[in-house]
Amino acid sequence: MDVNRRIAPVKVTVSLLYRLLDQAKDGREVVIDRALFESVVTTLDLAVEDLGSRGRVDESGRKIVEAQPSRLAAAGGPGR
Repeated sequence: MDVNRRIAPVKVTVSLLYRLLDQAKDGREVVIDRALFESVVTTLDLAVEDLGSRGRVDESGRKIVEAQPSRLAAAGGPGR
């Protein structure tokens, strides 16, 4: 569920870009408003940053994974 929520803005952005390509299928140029282009870049930049922070690598090349509490522990289940 968390992954779908994080990917949704990227899917909307890709859909928008496909729509712009479809509108300009007769020509070689695609015209896009500057504000819209900045929004696309920001959305993709945030998605890359978010994904990059989830799979960081330390200096020795080992992947750093942040521990998250299990659902059982958070709910007061076994192990508490």
